[in-house]
Amino acid sequence: MAPDRATAPPCPRRSLILQAAVYMLLSLVSAPSMFAQQTPVTNLPPEAQESVKKGILAAQQQDYLLAIRYFQDVRKTAAGVYAPEVLYNLGLAESKIPGRELRAICWFDAYLAVMPSAPNAAAVQQQIDALDVKSQINLSRYIKSVQDAVNKLPVSEKVASLDFPVRRMWMQDVAELWIEAGDIQSAQPILDDATPLEKLHIASEVADVNLEGRPDLAKAIVLGLGNDLCTAVAADNGGDFYNVIANLARGDDLDDALTLLTRCKAPQVITADHYAEAWIEVAKAQLRKSDLSGALASVAEARKSKNWDYANYSNLAKTQAAAGDYAGAQATIGAITTTTGDADPEADPEEYFLFFAQATHGDVNDAHQTANQIVDRTGMKFQRGAILEALRQLDAGQHVQWSTGGIKDPYHPAIRATDVSAWTGEVLDLNDQLHTDLAGYLQSQQTDTPVNLVSSLIVTGESLITAQNTVDEMLKQQARQR
Repeated sequence: MAPDRATAPPCPRRSLILQAAVYMLLSLVSAPSMFAQQTPVTNLPPEAQESVKKGILAAQQQDYLLAIRYFQDVRKTAAGVYAPEVLYNLGLAESKIPGRELRAICWFDAYLAVMPSAPNAAAVQQQIDALDVKSQINLSRYIKSVQDAVNKLPVSEKVASLDFPVRRMWMQDVAELWIEAGDIQSAQPILDDATPLEKLHIASEVADVNLEGRPDLAKAIVLGLGNDLCTAVAADNGGDFYNVIANLARGDDLDDALTLLTRCKAPQVITADHYAEAWIEVAKAQLRKSDLSGALASVAEARKSKNWDYANYSNLAKTQAAAGDYAGAQATIGAITTTTGDADPEADPEEYFLFFAQATHGDVNDAHQTANQIVDRTGMKFQRGAILEALRQLDAGQHVQWSTGGIKDPYHPAIRATDVSAWTGEVLDLNDQLHTDLAGYLQSQQTDTPVNLVSSLIVTGESLITAQNTVDEMLKQQARQR
C-alpha cells in the first residue's frame, strides 16, 4: 500500500469518520431453513449427542451464539468425526448472525463436502450463493464508507515526511481496495484523477494480489498509461512496472509479460528492483510450457540486472536447474556464497533443488555428482532419506517424482483441494473478532487521530478483502472439482 502514515492532531471529524466506517453492517435475510434434528446423530458419542440437542434448542430460541457454542462442543467431543448434521447446523446458525456470511459458507461447503448427494444439496448451494453475494455487498459498502471517511480529511493536510497530501495518498489506497475486491468501475474515478506514477504504484499493489483476474486488472491500468508509461517507469526506476510483469508471468500471461518487458527497456531500469525477478518469472512460465530455449534466454536477460540479492540468486539457480542448465546453476550456487554470504552451509536449498531437478530429468550421472557434493559439504544432514531414495530409483531405471524430494516445485504447483478439512480449516482463519463481530471490532478502533483511524480502516479493509477473495477462490476450485 502507500508509505508509512504520519500522525495528526485530534480532529472533531473523528466520530463522523467512525460512523461512516460502521455503516456497512446490515442484517442478513436468511432463507427459511430448519435445523437438522435427526436423532441420534450418527457416529457421535452420547455427550456429543446431548450437545446437538441443546444447540438445536438454543437455535429455536434464536440464541445463535449459544447454539454455535454447543455445536462446536460436538466437534471438540468427537474430534476427527465430521457429522454432516453438525456442519449443516453450524452453517445455518452462523448465517443468522450479520457479518458471519463467510463463516457460514465454509460450514455449508464442509457439509456438502461430506454429503455431496444430500437431499437438500441444491437448497444449501443456493444459500451459499446468497451468502456470498451478501458478503460482497457488505464489503462494497465497507469500502465506500472508508472512501467517505477519506473524503472528510482536510484537503491541505500533508504527510510530514513526504510533503504529500494525506487525503490524496489515502485515496490511492481506497482505489487499491476497490480493485483488489474486483470492482474496477468503482475505482475508475480515483484512477482518472491519479498521476501516471500513482497509477503505476496502484497497479503494482493490485498485481501482488495472488488471485484470478487481479494481474489482468493491473495490466489494464499499465496499458492505459499509453505514452506516459515509460516516463513513469523511469521516474520509479522500474520497480512497480517489473513487479506487474512478474505477476503476469506467474499467471502464465507470457505474451503480455514479454510485450511489456520490451516496451520500456532503457539502460537505467536494469538496476531496478524486480527486473531480474520479472525475467526469472517469465523463465518459469516458459518452463511450464516446456520452452527450454526461451527459458534460458530469459535467464540470460535476468543476469543483466545490477540489483542482486539472495532471493534473486536462489531463484536463478533453481530456474537454471529446472531448465537443464546444470553448469549455470552450479555457478550461480557458488555466487550465492561468495557474493551474498546468505547461503546456509548446513542445508543449501538451491543445491538440493539442483539434485532433484537432475533426478527428475533422469540425469543419473549429474544427480550422483551433485549428491556427492552435498555429502562432502554437509554430510547430507538435510533430506537424506529423500536423496537416497531418489538415487535408488535412478539406479533402478525408475522415474523420480519431484515430490520425492520434499521440496516444492514452483514450476508445477499443486492445486489446493477443497475438501472438508480445507473448509473447516478456513473457519479457523476467520475466528478473530474481525470476522465474528465486525461492529465491535470497528468500535474498538476509535482514536482521536483521524489519520490513524483511516489507516486502521484501510488495513481492516485489506483483511476483509483477503478473506472474501480466499473463500471465493475456494468456491471456484470446488466448482472445478465437481
